[in-house]
Amino acid sequence: MPEALEPQVASCAAQFGLTNAQVARTHVGYRGTETYLVQGDEGALFLRRYSRYWQDRPAQITFELEWLDHLTQQGLPVVRPVRTRHGGWVAQDRGLPVVAFEPVAGEPRYPLPQEDARALGCLLGAVHLASAPEAPPGVFRYDQKTLLTVPLTFGLKHLHGVDAQVWTQAGEQLRAALASIPTEGVAFGPVHADLHQWNVHWTEDGPQVLDFALCGVGYRLFDLAAFLWPRRDETLEQPGVTEMCEAFVDGYTSVRPLLPAETAALDAFVKLRDLWEMNDFADWDVNFSAPKDVPGYLARFRAYPGSLRWED
Repeated sequence: MPEALEPQVASCAAQFGLTNAQVARTHVGYRGTETYLVQGDEGALFLRRYSRYWQDRPAQITFELEWLDHLTQQGLPVVRPVRTRHGGWVAQDRGLPVVAFEPVAGEPRYPLPQEDARALGCLLGAVHLASAPEAPPGVFRYDQKTLLTVPLTFGLKHLHGVDAQVWTQAGEQLRAALASIPTEGVAFGPVHADLHQWNVHWTEDGPQVLDFALCGVGYRLFDLAAFLWPRRDETLEQPGVTEMCEAFVDGYTSVRPLLPAETAALDAFVKLRDLWEMNDFADWDVNFSAPKDVPGYLARFRAYPGSLRWED
């Protein structure tokens, strides 16, 4: 049964047009965001209440909502943001931003059948080709500094000897891959940045993408790498996973063909995604221990399968 909302969140629900609201708290997400499924007399909404980390990032919040609004107006199946009764995007709860989205039908699936993986790749290609509002200063950027320079520098603080040499040499290889891709045109622009299987719901009509909280501007391959994460470990050996990854890339390139340099850099971006995650966890996860976990990441990098392997 839904629980009664605490008064402050109930007030926020009212700002989005819901009265007599009840809620089940569904998820505590990235950097402390809280998501509630809210049911009122007028229907249902998802409310997202941000943590204090987001207080100084209003441009990031607004860009996500405006981009989603733009994509839904173009008929693309992404989660739809909801305005307040006064026409804005953001309500407040004790100084914390609160936003709302229409409920999303369906459920996540994993692994995906090849036809579904291809459909999701096609959808991501269409999202990347769709025009987007201009990203203001303060929006997350997934560029060379964020994906490579910062995590490499962080890792070197906790590695020594041969480990440090391997880390540095791998960094130079990844830097060369990044340098081959232009930072303008179709290869660089707005990205979802977290397109893993739990952020896609499936219905009879196909996929619907949600949770654009980490969206920003960067290399489009970063979005592909988020879905291709099984390529970095033994997950790739599970039945159907290799075929799923290939179908996803095939679907994407049928809509937005990759540049030759992008095709060559796909493996590099799976590594870059892992580096970025390591640095991100170190920044906010209280369970992350750099002296223990950074060497652990390097050990995993060395154990990558096939062409992803980091060589000593």
